[in-house]
Amino acid sequence: MKKLIYSFLAITIFMAFLFGCATVPTETDLKGSLRTNAERYWNLRLNEKFEDTYEMENDQGLPPYEKYRALAGAMKKISIVSISVKEVNIDGVKGEVDMNWRYMLPAASKPFHETIKDYWTFVDGKWRHLFSYPGAPK
Repeated sequence: MKKLIYSFLAITIFMAFLFGCATVPTETDLKGSLRTNAERYWNLRLNEKFEDTYEMENDQGLPPYEKYRALAGAMKKISIVSISVKEVNIDGVKGEVDMNWRYMLPAASKPFHETIKDYWTFVDGKWRHLFSYPGAPK
């Protein structure tokens, strides 16, 4: 009987330790990690590191890499002055990032400023960018 009690106690302590160490990220943690991922993503994209950004995309609706590269590379036509994160919002597994864009168009004397929404989803413990393009599946 003592062996049974000791076994039960050992298993109970082990389970308490195992599950007690697991932490659920707070909204603050999620917002911080989303902000970091958005900044990293756009820095890589502006530097044409498309293989890296492709790995950060959500798989659903993502085109094959060659098409992705052509679509993502179309930004070269615009002279980007700066991109920065303005605000991060989270609703469950959905993330929305307001990005401040400053860019120059040909023949313009001053940069334009625009706030653009960027969408993300939290999948398997990672933020994944939702790549959108004309004709993308919904």
